[in-house]
Amino acid sequence: MSGGPAGSPMRWPRGGRTLLVVILLGAIYAGYARSLDGELQFDDLRGLAQNQLVKNPRLFLEPGMLGRLHVLTDLTAALNYRATALAVRPYHLVNLGLHLGAVLLALALALLLLRRIRWPEPFIAAWLAAALFGLHPMQTEAVSYIYQRAEVLASFLYLLTLWLALIAENEGPALRRVAAGAGALFAFALAWTAKPVAVTLPATLLLCTLAFPPAGSRRALWRAAWTLPFWAMTAALAAQLLRGPLRGNAEGGFDVPTMTPLRYFLTEPRVILTYLRLLFWPAGQNVDWDFPPSESLLEPRTALGFAAIALLLFAAGWLWRRGEGGAHPAARAFAFGLFWFFIILAPTSTFVPLLDVIAEHRTYLASYGLAFAAAAAVVQVALRLGRAGLLAASTAALLACLALGIALHRRNAIWESGVALWTDVVMKSPGKARGHMNLGYALVLLDPARALVELQEAERLAAAGDRGVLIDELQQNIAGALLGLQKYPEAIARLEQVAARKETAAVLTNLAVAHLEAGQLPQARALAERAASRWPLYAPAQHTLGQLALLGHDQPEALVHFRRAVELDPDSAASLSSLAFTQQALGDGPAACATWARYGRSSASGAAETTASARAALGCDQR
Repeated sequence: MSGGPAGSPMRWPRGGRTLLVVILLGAIYAGYARSLDGELQFDDLRGLAQNQLVKNPRLFLEPGMLGRLHVLTDLTAALNYRATALAVRPYHLVNLGLHLGAVLLALALALLLLRRIRWPEPFIAAWLAAALFGLHPMQTEAVSYIYQRAEVLASFLYLLTLWLALIAENEGPALRRVAAGAGALFAFALAWTAKPVAVTLPATLLLCTLAFPPAGSRRALWRAAWTLPFWAMTAALAAQLLRGPLRGNAEGGFDVPTMTPLRYFLTEPRVILTYLRLLFWPAGQNVDWDFPPSESLLEPRTALGFAAIALLLFAAGWLWRRGEGGAHPAARAFAFGLFWFFIILAPTSTFVPLLDVIAEHRTYLASYGLAFAAAAAVVQVALRLGRAGLLAASTAALLACLALGIALHRRNAIWESGVALWTDVVMKSPGKARGHMNLGYALVLLDPARALVELQEAERLAAAGDRGVLIDELQQNIAGALLGLQKYPEAIARLEQVAARKETAAVLTNLAVAHLEAGQLPQARALAERAASRWPLYAPAQHTLGQLALLGHDQPEALVHFRRAVELDPDSAASLSSLAFTQQALGDGPAACATWARYGRSSASGAAETTASARAALGCDQR
């Protein structure tokens, strides 16, 4: 491919390029700024707050740890935790920093590929591709949702691997090429430990080298040989993955109880078309889609889905052939973008079932292909239409970026709080129990009456056959809302039903709390002591015993229990505040100041304000 689009090259001074990159990064930061203090959401609690691997870095040294899913992602979270405990902003900032790094790599990769075909002033198309990739609101589920750091980290390493591998493929000093090749293989191995999205990298590397051959390259077969080390690593790592983490995994793999491979395969063409629609027009985004699976190829919607995907793949093949020989490089660039999109989505949108058939974060890296294709098309049109066309196309592209930036900022509103997130989900997926349950959970302390309505709706949907929630967990949440409404007998009855099915540390402790709030202290103490005896490492049981001691005016005993609760769970905002108040009541000002400082680093809402007020009252800063 030796030719570029017709028209005069657009020359940008180096300083102007730097300014455009800074503007882009600033716009992306502004789009995500409102989510930087957003609460821990959904899987954040399991993946961060309750993840012992994050809290105890020594566990990373245990044998077999490299075979664990997302181990590198967990390591980055452990470093976050070591620095700032569960204060949420640092976690969000790392996610955003990785996204900004991925945007820079997306720009560098596009620039490298376009220079190979001598595209006139490739920086413009590369910058636009990076802008569309970085500003699109579909990326919020990967960037603003802390738990999805795995997606962004793996994609960052994926793009770094491709960039280094293509540098190694270029002509140049041998030492530089060897170093780039070694760096590519190392980055590829790291990408696997972040998330198995890296499984498609050999295919995209082959796609890059065939669509944009390096200067001096003679045979496609010779170029393809460079991808062999990546294919070999993929085969070995994929086999290890199938033998280990995916075996018996109820959330992904061939053991998902609610989804067969055939049913999943029949559903995914409709999912892919939904992704394409959202990437073209991001209206109606949803964190928890109510997407009914396809049951047969004879269903009209399923047949139409397969027909549409086949047509898109045919179009990509036709454009690829049209671009052979360098006659129509924009056609080849557009085909490259379409093929990239389908290749990246292949692991999650073909035969291997996942618990949720659709999830917007899965398009994070795939969307880059469409951004690249759109940027190439815009610049092609601009160059062919002359100065007036250039002005019109540039204006349209900048307006599109501005619209995406505004949509990005608005979409990030849902990541500010659990109530905002799950209110949005319930509006868009009213027939799913999970959204109602999570909204109810988020509302329990804020508005127990409304929480009860949502939780009872989740209960109704679960009784009708929705298996997306755990019934015992739902019953305990309902009991929490009933306690907030001071309906103690009903709450106790619910918890006793759960305990009758299976006694756990959580249900016994919750039952103790219910009796405590009902003023039935002997029953509360008996249950809390039973939970603490059977599960000595369960922090909430110790906290409940501390509360009972305070009610009995035994502050020294309360201090013992609160200290033990904090030892077992150093991030419990409730235990930290109880410990600080008790230390303060016992006259231990220095200890109370230190505990309030720890409380301020927790993820509790209003922790910083409460800490500042308490420390000021104690005169901590003057000590």
